[in-house]
Amino acid sequence: MEVIPRQWQVIQMGREKFSCRDCETITQPPAPFHVTPRGFAGPNLLAMILFEKFGQHQPLNRQSERYRREGIDLSLSTLADQVGACTTALQPLYALIERHVLAAERLHGDDTTVPILAKGKTIKGHIWTYVRDDRPFGGRAPPAALYYASRDRRHEHPARHLQGFTGILQADAYSGYNEVYDPSRAQGPITAALCWAHARRQFFELADIAANAQERGGDLAHRARSGQAHRWPVRHRARHQWSERRRASARAAGAECAPCRCAGSLAATATLPPVELIRGRRTDRLYAAALGSLYPIHRGRADLSDQQRG
Repeated sequence: MEVIPRQWQVIQMGREKFSCRDCETITQPPAPFHVTPRGFAGPNLLAMILFEKFGQHQPLNRQSERYRREGIDLSLSTLADQVGACTTALQPLYALIERHVLAAERLHGDDTTVPILAKGKTIKGHIWTYVRDDRPFGGRAPPAALYYASRDRRHEHPARHLQGFTGILQADAYSGYNEVYDPSRAQGPITAALCWAHARRQFFELADIAANAQERGGDLAHRARSGQAHRWPVRHRARHQWSERRRASARAAGAECAPCRCAGSLAATATLPPVELIRGRRTDRLYAAALGSLYPIHRGRADLSDQQRG
């Protein structure tokens, strides 16, 4: 196996002008197509820069340094300008994906934190993901994922993202979604499906003996040295019985469970249309493109608005 190193080329296009001797009209062949208006970068170069940034999570400053080692001077500001021009050129495609996702009957929603490189420090941003995937229910619509970025996790972000959506939303019990579940919502309320995976998480944490022991200031060895080892099985059984009673109470009465607010509304999901209460692996893979970031995705541009971030 062998690899052929990439080659950099500067392509110069000659456009000759012709004039008519009789009428003195001047003609010239049209200019070649440019992805960005009056841009100097070809489509292959732009595709490589975007893939390295968003697909491989390589910040533009690292790309600039690598290109410089190959003898190509592409400054950080130049690369940032090209990325911005490409996002503007791809905006119609993004609008098509947005309309397709928000036209679904049901959506999976989630958000995660991402580091953002700002001037002199790293700040925490958020990426909001909405997935349409009807394959588990026999749907023929192609699956798709829609992403938004924000500087914080305020409730107005999901309200703005889902402004025109009135279907079923499967998400965690984050209180920021309460506004879209409001029956007095002008566009109509969104039906909350909630998620078993989030509801059961707290019960697993309660049943995690090692974690509980460590949080309370010691492990079994420490308790044995202090003469309290014989009490641990009794406390474990009592804690397990307590969690079982809370779980049974939440299922029977539909009351809100203190350790996890998801469990309190699970009874309401029984009357909903079919919805996948626990995301499958196929849906999880749709999240990976934006949520698997290893490096900060922005540098020195923390002042951009949500719309500019795209």
